[in-house]
Amino acid sequence: MDNIKMKNKSFLVFMIISFFWFVIISKSIISVLPTNPMSPSVDEQNLFKTIYPQGWGFFSKNPREEMINVYEMESFKQAVSWPNNNIKNFFGLYRFGRAQGIELGYLIDQIPPSIKWITCNEALSTCFGKISTKLKLNNDFSYATLCGSLGLTKETVLPWAWGKPGESNISKETKVLRVEVECS
Repeated sequence: MDNIKMKNKSFLVFMIISFFWFVIISKSIISVLPTNPMSPSVDEQNLFKTIYPQGWGFFSKNPREEMINVYEMESFKQAVSWPNNNIKNFFGLYRFGRAQGIELGYLIDQIPPSIKWITCNEALSTCFGKISTKLKLNNDFSYATLCGSLGLTKETVLPWAWGKPGESNISKETKVLRVEVECS
């Protein structure tokens, strides 16, 4: 008999906790939606913005955003350990690739806005081979991994729905730039 009472109490506690979290998560999602009949009051919205300052945008990325990549010019292989969730990075436990993303962002910030990226409609090795000028950048990271002659790409994936029938489902617009990175 005591065992049944204990199971009933455990189940009741579980249900109360589950309901509490269901309400919290539901209200936090509803508070970021456009105004609708279920919208919380302004005070309640401000409370959720205080509790969740980052909102749900933290978990998503615009799929049409440009992807920046970096290649070694000698081998035309990717110079970074991306994506972070592959087996080479122990499915995200080894964070080397994340540090390279920050390092690449630092290098990209050094590129003046006046520099024109060249549109590439051929193989990357062909496009990089046609570029004679190399922009010189400095990498001041203490454990720099992106050094030497590198090729940068900005790739914009075009949605398959915009494609033409009979063509590949996924195509991308690629812009390239060659840089010479000096590490200290």
